[in-house]
Amino acid sequence: MIIRNLLLPTAAAAMCLSLAAITGCDRAGAQGAAGFTMPPPVVTTAPVVTEDVPSYLDEIGKTTAYEMVNIVPQVTGQIIKRSFQDGADLKAGQNLFSIETRPFKAVLDQALAALEQSQAQLANAKSNFDRASSELPSKAVSQQDYDNAKNAVEVADANVKAAQATIEASRWNLDNCTINSPIDGRAGARLVDVGNVVNANTTNLLSIQRITPIYVDFTVPENELDRVRLNLDKGPLKVVVHTPDNPAKDIDGDVTFLDNAVQDGTGTLTHTWSFTTARS
Repeated sequence: MIIRNLLLPTAAAAMCLSLAAITGCDRAGAQGAAGFTMPPPVVTTAPVVTEDVPSYLDEIGKTTAYEMVNIVPQVTGQIIKRSFQDGADLKAGQNLFSIETRPFKAVLDQALAALEQSQAQLANAKSNFDRASSELPSKAVSQQDYDNAKNAVEVADANVKAAQATIEASRWNLDNCTINSPIDGRAGARLVDVGNVVNANTTNLLSIQRITPIYVDFTVPENELDRVRLNLDKGPLKVVVHTPDNPAKDIDGDVTFLDNAVQDGTGTLTHTWSFTTARS
């Protein structure tokens, strides 16, 4: 595609003058037999007007996705369901894959049971500590028994907190058995099918690209860099895209990014500008 970038407006003055044609005859020859005299030449004038004239740079560009996400599972397990078609348009939050939940549900149940056990131990430890605290002034219990009771409360309380943390981790794993789309976009080809076992943070499941709006990247010669930066500082620069499949229809956008590196050998800025447009 051809990228036409609007650059520095330059001032131009325009003045229109039109003169009526004057014959080469002398005054006497311009008079007729009846003494007719040719009228003076007609002159049309217009005021001088100063306007901005756009300057363009024509470059070759390529489209890139506005957003792109690779879907990778957060837990290890077997895929039991796929809820989309290859190439489908997806919405954020839409279900993509489901992983077998029974192993993670069992771990969660164990963690819940461990929490109940730890809470019961904590309650018993607190009861023993309260008794030891009340009997310590009368020397009915030794200092060692009091310290042991106090330590038992601290250990039981730590066990409760550990069980609660295990529950949170188990619920997180269980929630991640349902894999949803994080963005609006178009699905690529699936990389796994139902029945496959996937590994956490390793197996690629799917690629999703958001193409509305869309970026277009293109390069510009190094010697135009100063002029571009000067005008970019003054405000947004406009971009016009001509696509090969529909050259008569232009797509307008705005410059949103200017790279900071010049490519060696070519003297151009790589992936120099990108622009967004509401059209797909």
